[in-house]
Amino acid sequence: MKDLFKIPERLETLEEFRVRTRFVNEPPFGEGFTVSPGVGAKVAPEDGALLPYAGNTVVLTLSETVRKEIETYRRMVYDRAGWCLSWPLPTESFHITLHDLESGAPSPELEARIGAVRENAKSLACEIASSGATVRLRSTGVYCMAGTSLVLGFEPGDGESCRLLMAAYALFERIRPLGYPLTPHVTLGYLRPLQYTKGHLMALRAAVEACKTLKDLYFELPLSAVEYERFSDMRTYRRA
Repeated sequence: MKDLFKIPERLETLEEFRVRTRFVNEPPFGEGFTVSPGVGAKVAPEDGALLPYAGNTVVLTLSETVRKEIETYRRMVYDRAGWCLSWPLPTESFHITLHDLESGAPSPELEARIGAVRENAKSLACEIASSGATVRLRSTGVYCMAGTSLVLGFEPGDGESCRLLMAAYALFERIRPLGYPLTPHVTLGYLRPLQYTKGHLMALRAAVEACKTLKDLYFELPLSAVEYERFSDMRTYRRA
């Protein structure tokens, strides 16, 4: 088990992670902003209802204490810009995605793809969860993730935490390559697939700015928190 995270891949350092994720601090929702087309598969434009959207994933589950602290950010966002967003996500669904696997509209083809990676992903998740390792995480602020959602970003709390997280991510890349790096975050709310007006953008910018008044989060997380899960929409996750 000690050798689990000793992998040959060149891993991103904490300093490199911070350079790559500087976009977190860029002014959000500028003129000409558009919602990612993929949001329409997850969120209804009329009322923000969360649509059937299934898949499997590997997540870092969070303690009730941490989820309640994150809820203060979610409340701030929805107080100021809830009318621009999907239905609120339940506090108990808050998690940090360690590695996405398969997802899409429910179909036999999707189930086949899920089945193709299930056993290897579950086995690796269990191995990591049994490693006895612990990582530290700190929040970096609220930002818009790839035109899809408002999220609370996190960064590794030290160099060793970064190494462990990046190594775990690289191990899952061998099972289901994504081709993009790990950027830890908790989703606070999905955007609605609309043509955003000046009013929408002003409300969303105000929500992000208001969150800067909230206290930063810093916590230790044992990797026993790693779980393989299934989901049926963006608010309904279960251990599988």
